[in-house]
Amino acid sequence: MNKILHYLLFIFFFVQYLNSQQQQQQQQQQDINNDIVNIYVNSNYTNSNGNGTIVNPFQNLCVLNYLLPTLNLNNTIIVYIGYGYYDIKKCTFSQLIIKNYNNITFIPYSFNNDNNNNNNNNNNNNNNNNNNNNNNNNNNNNNNNNNNNNKIILKNTDLIIINSTISFQNEIILNLNSFSFSFSFIEFKDGVEINFQGSLPTVNYCNIKLINSKFNFLYSTSHMECTNSLIEFIGSTLVGCKIIFFSGLRPIEDSGIIFRDKSFSIKNHFKMAVYKIHVKNSIWIDSTISSFSTIYFNETKIFKTPNLQIDSNAMFSLSNQELFEINVILNLVNCKINYIDSQHGETSYSIISIFSSFQQPSVIQMISMSNVEITGFNSKQPLIFQKGESSSMDFNNVLIENCTSLQFIDSQSGDIQLSQMKFRNNKFKILIEIRNSNIYFYETGILCIDNNDIDLMISFDTTTYLTEAALTTTTTTTTTTSTTTNNNNNNNNNNNNRNNILLENLVFQCSGLFNFIKSDINIESVRMESSFKNSLISLYNDCSAKIFNSQLLSNSFESNSLFYINSSQLFIFNSDFSGSTASFVSAWKNSIIYLESTNWNRLFSKGKPNFIIDESFLHITNSTFDGVQSSSALIESYKSYIDISNTTINAFGTKSILYSESSLYVILSDLVLNGCFSQDQLFHIYQAQTVDIKRCIFNNNRGYGFKLFKFINCTMVNIEFSKFIGNSFSPLIQSYYSTLILQSITLIGNSGSFIDSVDDVLVKVYNLTYTDNLITYDYLFVSENTQSIIFNSITINNNYFNHFLFIFNKVLNLFFDNFNLSNNVLGEIDNNNNNNNNNITPMILFRDCQILLNNFNIINNSISKSLFMSTNSRLVFRQLIFSSNQITGIDNNFINSIISNITITNSILSNNHGNCKSLINLNACSLTIESTNFQRNYFIQNGDGSIVSYKSIINEKIGNNFFQISNSIFHNNFGKFGAVFSFYNFSLLNGTKYPIINNNSTFNNNSFISNTATQQGGVFYTKHFLFNLNSTLFNSNIFLNNIAFCGINFSSEFNKVIFKNKNVINGLDSLIEYNLLDYYGNIFTPLSTTVNISITRVSKMKSIIIPSVIIVGVGNFKYQFIGDFGENYIIETINGNDDNDNDNDNDDKSNISFKETIVVLGCLQYQYFNETNDSCNYCSVDFSYSPSLKKCFQCDPDKISCLTSSVVANDGYYLVNQDVSMVEECPVAMCLSNNTCLSNNSFGNLCFSCKDQFGNVIQSKNGIRCCSNFKPNLIIPILIIIYLIFGLSLSLLKYNLLDKPIGSIIIFLQINSVVFFSYSGVYILPLFRMSIDLFDGVCLFKSLNANYKFFISLFIITSLFFIGSTDITLNLLEFTFKTILKLSNYPNFFKKIKISKVNQGKIYKWKSIWSLYQIFIIPLLFNSICFLIPKTINNIDYLSIDFSINYKSKINQLCITLSILIIFMISLISIISIISFLIFKFKTLKRILKINNNNNNNNNNNNNNNNNNNNNNSKNDNNNNNNNNRNSNDRKLILYFISKLNLIFLNFYRLQLQLNYKRNFKYWDNLILLKSLLLVILSISFIFNFSHFMTFVITIQIIYTTIHFLFNPIKKELSSITNFNNLTNLLQLIIFITSDSTLLKSASLFNQGKILTSLSFLFPLFICFSYYYYYYFKRNNFSTNNFDFKTNQLKKL
Repeated sequence: MNKILHYLLFIFFFVQYLNSQQQQQQQQQQDINNDIVNIYVNSNYTNSNGNGTIVNPFQNLCVLNYLLPTLNLNNTIIVYIGYGYYDIKKCTFSQLIIKNYNNITFIPYSFNNDNNNNNNNNNNNNNNNNNNNNNNNNNNNNNNNNNNNNKIILKNTDLIIINSTISFQNEIILNLNSFSFSFSFIEFKDGVEINFQGSLPTVNYCNIKLINSKFNFLYSTSHMECTNSLIEFIGSTLVGCKIIFFSGLRPIEDSGIIFRDKSFSIKNHFKMAVYKIHVKNSIWIDSTISSFSTIYFNETKIFKTPNLQIDSNAMFSLSNQELFEINVILNLVNCKINYIDSQHGETSYSIISIFSSFQQPSVIQMISMSNVEITGFNSKQPLIFQKGESSSMDFNNVLIENCTSLQFIDSQSGDIQLSQMKFRNNKFKILIEIRNSNIYFYETGILCIDNNDIDLMISFDTTTYLTEAALTTTTTTTTTTSTTTNNNNNNNNNNNNRNNILLENLVFQCSGLFNFIKSDINIESVRMESSFKNSLISLYNDCSAKIFNSQLLSNSFESNSLFYINSSQLFIFNSDFSGSTASFVSAWKNSIIYLESTNWNRLFSKGKPNFIIDESFLHITNSTFDGVQSSSALIESYKSYIDISNTTINAFGTKSILYSESSLYVILSDLVLNGCFSQDQLFHIYQAQTVDIKRCIFNNNRGYGFKLFKFINCTMVNIEFSKFIGNSFSPLIQSYYSTLILQSITLIGNSGSFIDSVDDVLVKVYNLTYTDNLITYDYLFVSENTQSIIFNSITINNNYFNHFLFIFNKVLNLFFDNFNLSNNVLGEIDNNNNNNNNNITPMILFRDCQILLNNFNIINNSISKSLFMSTNSRLVFRQLIFSSNQITGIDNNFINSIISNITITNSILSNNHGNCKSLINLNACSLTIESTNFQRNYFIQNGDGSIVSYKSIINEKIGNNFFQISNSIFHNNFGKFGAVFSFYNFSLLNGTKYPIINNNSTFNNNSFISNTATQQGGVFYTKHFLFNLNSTLFNSNIFLNNIAFCGINFSSEFNKVIFKNKNVINGLDSLIEYNLLDYYGNIFTPLSTTVNISITRVSKMKSIIIPSVIIVGVGNFKYQFIGDFGENYIIETINGNDDNDNDNDNDDKSNISFKETIVVLGCLQYQYFNETNDSCNYCSVDFSYSPSLKKCFQCDPDKISCLTSSVVANDGYYLVNQDVSMVEECPVAMCLSNNTCLSNNSFGNLCFSCKDQFGNVIQSKNGIRCCSNFKPNLIIPILIIIYLIFGLSLSLLKYNLLDKPIGSIIIFLQINSVVFFSYSGVYILPLFRMSIDLFDGVCLFKSLNANYKFFISLFIITSLFFIGSTDITLNLLEFTFKTILKLSNYPNFFKKIKISKVNQGKIYKWKSIWSLYQIFIIPLLFNSICFLIPKTINNIDYLSIDFSINYKSKINQLCITLSILIIFMISLISIISIISFLIFKFKTLKRILKINNNNNNNNNNNNNNNNNNNNNNSKNDNNNNNNNNRNSNDRKLILYFISKLNLIFLNFYRLQLQLNYKRNFKYWDNLILLKSLLLVILSISFIFNFSHFMTFVITIQIIYTTIHFLFNPIKKELSSITNFNNLTNLLQLIIFITSDSTLLKSASLFNQGKILTSLSFLFPLFICFSYYYYYYFKRNNFSTNNFDFKTNQLKKL
């Protein structure tokens, strides 16, 4: 019944759980649907009791005032309004108030009932408000198509919106009497129309957006006040409004007004204060703006009509504000300003006025126009009026057309910037009038054809306007009497300020000439034309004229020059002087001429140079001279400074470009010289202190028989960042007795030669680039007897050289750094007939030099000569990159060196290939390679070694040369003989093979990886020379994955033959293989041939001859060897046959001779040798041959299947050593068939050894199972937390431990932990046998085997016994109650324990120890017997629970000794207990005690008598007394031992009296001990015979349970304990039967263990429940008198 009740309760709660989950999901779905609220309002609906749904809408909007406050503020509210009229006067206070809502949308909808019903159905079906909205919108659209004239009109509306987000959409008309918007976002979208007919609306801290809508102010007197708000008109219209913005205390940055996307502003006036107004792509009609901030117009049309009330005001009025530091800016972009007046009347206002009342440097005040058209204005005032020191104008691309005014611009103390201005049909008396202002006039053409009537402003020393007549007079006077004018101006203008005028990109066609005195004039992009005049511009007396981007033209041969300069400064930038016939400039007396970006085309100077510079400074930069012809030098300089930069000279002829004499310095920078031809040195520089040539380009210039540069006796010549392209000079540069420094030089397509240096002090070449020269040079650089030469950052790319590249002879110090040689053809194209010449003439030749090459990069070149040839020199490469080069020609190399010292460090040599023999060819040289990477070098056709080929010289002395190769990588190189190195010794002395490496040679820390030799030596090939591999020469090197046809790392010539296999199996066609080896032990793959083999059977001395084929150094033959184990055959060669030899080297065709012995090992596995027929046979069916028994052995079909060669162990069995007589049963569920282990962590015999996931052997196990996880940190909770708490609990409960369920439960769990010791999936149970195995498959340490675990368990048991035997827990509790908690009345359990301790006296201690002994006896027995049972496998004794332990090992013998001692102690205690029981049983104890007492009394009497006698007869009886005393001592000793023994038996007797057993069953604890002992022995012994294990266990448990039930050893008054013990025994039996049941065995062993573990802990809970149920409900008639008595006894304590 209870089970049925429990089952029903479970079903009930499970159904409740499912219902709760469903309800929760429904509630969540409902909450999601409630996020959007739809409200429907339809004034045409007949039902006045609407509820706001689509089927029953409200009739008016007034209901919103009451409905909205009831809704969640965070909901999305959509108000659907049916087409019709809505009068807000019907609402309370005639107001529609919306406050504190995040999202409210007003949308029209059609009131067609059928559509609404359909929508409602859709809503009900979909349960999705968003879908509802979409459906409604779709229906509305459909209705709109049928009702295009329908509108929604809200009349008499007072609209108040506070702190909300509102959207009005589609055809809604709002007739507002008043409105107030605060802290809200309000959107009017897609056809909303607002008609305001009130007086003073307010907008505060809002963002109002009108999209495709209209806002009409019906009353002209009404205006709108705004504070910190943003109003956006997007495709919308604003009409008749006056908007006033108030600043507030802190204006918000993004506030203001925005018009965009084709919006309209009609007759509006905006007072923006400090807020911005942005207008884009809109139309602006009769609207004005006044502002303290930014006004921005873009792509807007602005119209002005006459006769308006606001005509007296400027269209745009700007001024600054002291309160706020805000930029005041008017920005008009892509706009048109049109004055529409059919009568052409005159106005009295300006278009723009800007006024600055105070100066504030941090604030910008400016007018900016870009792409603006101003047309039709006729005004008495300036069109643009500017006043204020900090204001500015910036006009760009502005068209002024058909305008009339006194001034175009009137500026006071301001800056004016005009660019790309267009003037057409205008009339200005003064174009620009300035007072204390600066003019910047750009990119404007003032042409006669534009019909402008404009007087230009011309400044001398003041800004006073001068008429053209006055200007002419001044010019004439200045020209004729320059000296007088200079003096007058000096006297009159000393106290006047200089004027700043900038004219840029202007055209003056009718302007006349200009003379300036003491002025700062900037002229930029101005075209001035003059014919038959004197000087176009003259500068006197400290004038500073700057001309930019201008054109000046003079066609008079009679004039002195275009410019005449005397003690002044002329700066010309980006100007054109083409077509002039006059000389350009004459400069005298410390004048400065600075020309930048000027053009000089088609000039012809007759009779004198174009530039005459005398004691002055000439700087020409960024200029062009094209087609200049001169009968003299272009520039003549005497004692001056010449600086030409960024200049191009094209087609100059026919004299020198520059003749310089005694100049302080000559600078040529960024000069481009193209197509010039000279009959002299183009640049002849003599005795200059400094010559600096930078960033120049010399292209296609010719000077047959002459030099481009000739330097003689110059202190310093510096040429840098320059290019020489297609020039023909021999040489380009010639230097004598100078210091020459070249940096960043590029040479392309030149012919002749480059540098000839003779007897120079120093030559430095930096960043030289020599590219794309298909015409060969005679040489690039030749030097002789130069003291020092330095090359740095040299690039030679895509060139063709067939002669020398460099020649250095007797250079003391030669240094290359960052040299790049790439994509070049070096050598003759066809070198078949020039091999000898190629060897003699390398590309780079060193003779008697000291060379250091650093960062030398040689990449992707085609080389048909030796690149470097060094003779009697020292050549050092650092950070060399030699990559992707092709070297052709057998005798050509990267380095070809004779009697030199070569060093390569920190370098890379990779991806090189060709048909040469090697990269580096050394002849009697020394080589050092350090930290260098050699990879993917490919030389296999004729190669001696892809990297280094060393050849000694005949009769060379030993020890002259050394090799130091260290810290380098040789990877993926390809060679023929030696993938990396080849050594050829031609200087053999005394026949030794070690002559060419001296003691200084080292090979350290190198990596030779994946190198390949097509023939021999994956790394090294040696001939007539041998590395001693037994020395330490190569110890620190790495050789990995090298490949060679012969010798993956080292190879040499042929040495000997080695057989691979000398043992064969009887009766089989055995393949005998042998290898031909070189001196390094490699298979000599170059040799292939056929030899004849003689095979002789020793026992019968019969021979046979067969052929053997040797292919690539591996020979083999097949033969059937017959004989029993140990039979010998002799194999030897008869003769060699070289007909099929594939190697061309005569040394490799040596005769092959060898003699070897082959041994027969016997038959195949599971076969035996039959001497009768001299063959091997299998045993009959179900039999197999056993090597250990040496006979056929019958197989047990339950354990193993035998059929000829197929011998397979069954599941659960293991075939040891493949011997059928040695089949062992595995521990439960550890072995599968065919010696396969179930667990990946198991291996070895019986799958009883363990390994980790990496295959490493481990010793630790969990029980008998291998561990997959190791967690050392579990040692702390196991030892400290679990066992320490257990020990403290035993200390408290030890006296009544066996009288309560806790003791029996502990023993119950201990027995289960022992019985299920072999199971997997067992958790926590091992702790009860005092093991540290907590979780299945988890161990603490990998090396923690059974021996160490035994000592740990003994330590745990000893520690727990010691802790439990003390009263430490009782004392701690008493201290806590008394001192810490300060309790006056102790808990009842504590009182009972104290009373029991007092009442029982000494027996309390004995019983407590006995209880602890009973608790720990099973763990002691288990841990001891484990080490007494061995397991013999293959004649080796292992510990039965751990095969990692040899049973006879010393540490295991120690464990065995301790185990025997423990068992002996347990046995002794049991014997004493039984003897005590027998004494008690046969009532002999009282007799012993009585005899003992009588003896004691007699002894006392005798002693008294003796004492008396001694007192009376002391002198007479001394001898008698001595005898009596001696006899008395012997008796005392005997009696002492008897008394102690009696005391022990007495204590055991007293202990047994306290036990709960009946009088005749005081021995029962020993019976429990016997049962436990049997279970422990069975658990250990049946590990390897588990099939019968549970049968014995169940039998023992049945017998014990039956005996206990029948004899009932517990006292009658303790019936509860009897019932409890019977229940415990029964449950124990149930677990054992369950474990052996078929149902449980159908599960995996791991699941069996988990089930048994669960039952082992569930049953004790049931036992405890049963016990306490019986204790509390069946024994409630106990009297409390006894407890009161015990309480009094405790108080007495």
